[in-house]
Amino acid sequence: MDRFSKTPSKQQDSREAGFTLVEVLFAFSLLLILMVATSNLAVSTYQSDFQVGQRNQMNQIVMGMGRRILAGDSLVLPASGQTSRTFTASGLQGMGFQNTTNLTAVVTATTNVTYSSNTYLQYQIRVCWKTRTCVTTYMAAPEGT
Repeated sequence: MDRFSKTPSKQQDSREAGFTLVEVLFAFSLLLILMVATSNLAVSTYQSDFQVGQRNQMNQIVMGMGRRILAGDSLVLPASGQTSRTFTASGLQGMGFQNTTNLTAVVTATTNVTYSSNTYLQYQIRVCWKTRTCVTTYMAAPEGT
């Protein structure tokens, strides 16, 4: 509208009818930035969930192998004259563990521990995923188990 007239001018009519190219580009850029941020968040959440799942599975295997050591299972204990036993993914599957692709485990007899006049053999149980992430624990079991 002109300052003194009550009728809108043609120039102002066309400006009020839509968005300028700069406004459209700005809105598109803002939308693009939000989409990239959202996709990065989704990817990092997926990776974090995957890592938590892998660590949980490794903890389950460590606990299962610990129970087998306490029970004296010869499939888990190092062979006579050996100090360690290594398990590949197929070896872990053979013991009943599921989804063991890229997992390895090592059970090592480390040292004797005496507690209340009883002697125990200490074992290290180490389960690794692609050698990058490992879960390690120590446990003691009576000698001769």
